[in-house]
Amino acid sequence: MEQRDGHFGGAATHQAVSLSRRSFIALFAAGAVNAPRRSDALEASWIVQSDIVDAWVVIGGDIIAVGSRLVVFDPVTGQERRSSRLSPPSAPQRVLAVSATPAAIVFGWYGWQGEGRVVCVDAQSLRIRWQRRIVWPDDERELSPGVFAVVRDDAIFILLSGKRGENLFRLRPGTGQTVWSQKIERFILGVPLVWHDGHLLVQSRITQHYPNGHGHYQAIEPATGATVWRLRFDGTAGFWDDAPLIVGERTYLTSEISPGPSNHLYAIDIAAGRIVTHRIVEALREPFALQDGIMYFGTATPSAWDVKNDGIVWRSRLTRPYSSGPSIVPGGVLDAARRRLYLGDATDSLYKLSAADGATIERLDIRSGYVNPARGINSGYGVRRMQLLGDRLIIGTEDGRLLALPATP
Repeated sequence: MEQRDGHFGGAATHQAVSLSRRSFIALFAAGAVNAPRRSDALEASWIVQSDIVDAWVVIGGDIIAVGSRLVVFDPVTGQERRSSRLSPPSAPQRVLAVSATPAAIVFGWYGWQGEGRVVCVDAQSLRIRWQRRIVWPDDERELSPGVFAVVRDDAIFILLSGKRGENLFRLRPGTGQTVWSQKIERFILGVPLVWHDGHLLVQSRITQHYPNGHGHYQAIEPATGATVWRLRFDGTAGFWDDAPLIVGERTYLTSEISPGPSNHLYAIDIAAGRIVTHRIVEALREPFALQDGIMYFGTATPSAWDVKNDGIVWRSRLTRPYSSGPSIVPGGVLDAARRRLYLGDATDSLYKLSAADGATIERLDIRSGYVNPARGINSGYGVRRMQLLGDRLIIGTEDGRLLALPATP
């Protein structure tokens, strides 16, 4: 076994303890080495697998899900409350995200026949208020094409991921007409648009190649589309889909240093529009939670970092039988009340960890032998997105199921 502790920007201190095979067996028998529990039976509070759910959001007492249909579910029982049919473009890409208020639901698709489509739906009746077609030719398309929205009472903002040219729009909520549009250079790749303290926050990339790979993080004035401030961050192509963590007036984002394993970690003052700190860190990415001065990072080597003291609290490694390791998706979840972390594997698993020391408590098989006829046997059946809702963990899977698991110690 190997225990590591260190500080960013300096040489880490390494302490290694070697055990003979006989000593390891003795420790295991005594309980000093704990294997994670494996639960073969999926003990879900409820599962929806009759619909294909691509994206969902929780508003008030509803789960609003978009996929093969637009459906409103009861988060306690999983029962369908109301639904409506959809008219996606030809050969649509999966919906990346849905945004909603108690009055309106907005989402969109990229269609592989050269168009994007944005839809605004009345949240109560589920009737379509308007649909907006956006020309999206192949020569303007990059990876991860899709639509992200921010819905406000007086405006709807649309960000087109993976699109060159005009890719940020302000639309009238009643008609979908354009108020202004602009080009975020060079383009966005999979990071959602965020509303924060009266501004839009956008992360984009300029070039992905070593040694000049870099991108921009910027604030946009919503009334005019003008840039309020823009900051450069360095990094190559590996992490472009990783959404930054926003806590209060700070943004934390990671970017890749090729060929690794070191990365950039930036802390940005959103109000002032300046970089507060820039560290070179080892094998840290996807910050997803900050609690009591401890920041938690995802991936197959999750870590906890003491922000004030600039040091690693713990670092763990997740394993998956018969593979090189799990494919951990961005968007881990901290259950602060129970001191638990949840990390999702895109293939078939959910990991529950101790927030205190990173130990794996359980690896749950959320596929459990299920095969979705619409996706096929080779589809991913693991976590696509998850959110803690009271005493339930709501999970949307890669194959399009929606399920709720009890949050247990």
